[in-house]
Amino acid sequence: LCFFYGIGKEKVKRKINITNRMIIISAFFMFSMILGITIITNYYVGSCSNRVSKAQNNRYEWARLGEELGNTSDYLTNEVRQYVITGDYSHFYNYWNEIYEEQRREQIIEELQQCHLTKREMNLLKKAKDYSDQLVETEEEAMRLKMEVTEIVVNHNDKMEHYKQRLMKEELPEQYQDLSDYELSQKAVELLYNEHYERVKSYIMTPIGAFQNSIDQRVNEEVENTESRLKVALRIQKMCEMLSLCLIGLWLYLIERLYVSPIRTYTQIISDKNSRETSDIQELKITPSGVYEMKFMGEEFNKLSNYVLILVVVEDVLVPQVSLIYSVRDKGLNPCCSGRCS
Repeated sequence: LCFFYGIGKEKVKRKINITNRMIIISAFFMFSMILGITIITNYYVGSCSNRVSKAQNNRYEWARLGEELGNTSDYLTNEVRQYVITGDYSHFYNYWNEIYEEQRREQIIEELQQCHLTKREMNLLKKAKDYSDQLVETEEEAMRLKMEVTEIVVNHNDKMEHYKQRLMKEELPEQYQDLSDYELSQKAVELLYNEHYERVKSYIMTPIGAFQNSIDQRVNEEVENTESRLKVALRIQKMCEMLSLCLIGLWLYLIERLYVSPIRTYTQIISDKNSRETSDIQELKITPSGVYEMKFMGEEFNKLSNYVLILVVVEDVLVPQVSLIYSVRDKGLNPCCSGRCS
């Protein structure tokens, strides 16, 4: 407040001179600020773009793993059905190799646990896995019935021998002990195609479908939020670009107004000196303008012009007197007493 009004409510008038230093510092500050904002927004735009890309990749990967979990269950169903229908022990081996060696279902669950899924999504996958495990019990029973009818040739395959011995340890349920080979085969096929099996099979796909819908919804929300932030960052970036153009225009205007125009004016006035008469020397004045340094140069020029004007005036007065003195001296007269003598 003292800067504008001072003490005793007397308004203080202070003339602020713009200097080169002030212009350079202000320009450096403004352009540094714009450059910093531009760098930050560029980084943020890149980060948002990467986040959107990552979210889309996660959607694809999570959906793929969920679908693969269902495909693995379908693979087990297909292998056990092929074995029960055809008796081909290679399908028997493929089935148990997946259960004990490959364990793709367990690997899928472990991979998805590292993907920062929600609790609900993990529960859906575990639920699908539990339903798949329920089918394994039915499938074991069907294979056990088939083994009563068809012998499995091991051919020195230790793994297949292990799978065979493990299943043969299971005692044949009492309701199947008095059945013929044909009836056992029919019962084995019936276990894999009855209503209960198909219902549990559909239960596996239901939570998988719910899981895929959940990740679709969550990823869509994340992408939408990220894209909205990306739009804001792009707007800020465009504003910075426009502001940069405005500052460049302002900078050029200031250079013209504070530097180029004063120099052009000074030069024009000084260049007209040759066309001036000696009597017009007092008109050789310039109006100080521009930055402080340019004004200072103009003021100093005016001072020098005043000194020159004084010298010219002195010369106009003294030169005739000196000329008169020399002329009288040459004639042998004393100018001091010439008046009295006359």
